[in-house]
Order: sequence, then C-alpha cells, then structure tokens
Amino acid sequence: FGGVESRDDKGNVTSTVDWPVFVFYKDTSNTYTTNHLFFAIKDSNIPGKLCAAGPVGSLETEMTEALSPLMKDVKSEKDSY
Repeated sequence: FGGVESRDDKGNVTSTVDWPVFVFYKDTSNTYTTNHLFFAIKDSNIPGKLCAAGPVGSLETEMTEALSPLMKDVKSEKDSY
C-alpha cells in the first residue's frame, strides 16, 4: 500500500511512499460481526498518523482513550481531503 509523496509544478508524481497495512478479517465462528476494519500507518508527512477505514464506531473513542497515556496530543478527526 502506498501513495504519492510529492509532485512537480505540473502535477507529475516525483516520489512515492509505502505504508505498513493491517487488515483484520471476520472470525468464521460468528463471534464477531461481518464487518471488516482496515488500518494503515502513515508516517511520511504526518508522523504517527494511523488511518482507519470501515465501521469504526465505538472503537474510535476506545482507541483514543487507550493511546492518550502514550501521546499527549492523540486526537481523532476526519481528513480534510
């Protein structure tokens, strides 16, 4: 998984980045829901950023609270782009 790191003045890609990706799948024992959650760590331009996609729900608040003791500026917000 990766993305564009920078472009020249004409919009052409000049460099790209790779990010570690974690994909969590549903357990077949029906212990969990049928939803999937996708996490990606993006350190290229925002060090420490964790991207999440899928049915985040209450996990958003729980993760923010769990990570707060480790970093004082932990926050959860939607990207502007």
